[in-house]
Amino acid sequence: MIIEYSQLADIRKKHHDKTIVLGGGSFDLLHYGHVQYIQKLTEYGHIVVVGIKCDIEVVKEKGTKRPIIPEADRLKIIDAIRGVDYSYIVPPNTGIIPPIKNLKPDYYVTTNSRWEHLKELNLTEVIIGPRFCDGHFPSTTSIVKHITATHS
Repeated sequence: MIIEYSQLADIRKKHHDKTIVLGGGSFDLLHYGHVQYIQKLTEYGHIVVVGIKCDIEVVKEKGTKRPIIPEADRLKIIDAIRGVDYSYIVPPNTGIIPPIKNLKPDYYVTTNSRWEHLKELNLTEVIIGPRFCDGHFPSTTSIVKHITATHS
């Protein structure tokens, strides 16, 4: 179910007796590694919530030629994946701490070690897993580089 960022606290109220897992990412040009990551989220709890970076943040992080897929479309794609209970667009300049404080998930699962410091804050249990690279291309960036090299 697609929700607004402002509805995160309502999820905890509605599912007070369930284990809630939070994950997130850009998910630009969805690939198999993204799907593996989202499927892994389902192993940690009953309710899976996925935040999708807004276009402004993707541009800041990946450069002016990204995102390739607009945030509204990325949101619908992620929401359509089996196992995702709620998805939302992360507003610009939000970071991860406000969503954790609003949702109060039991777990925040990421593949990015830059969030290691969150463990010290004791807001939720932080799980940093491996990047999933079972497919031919391990990242959207590598897909874009391959397409660019093939068509230049």
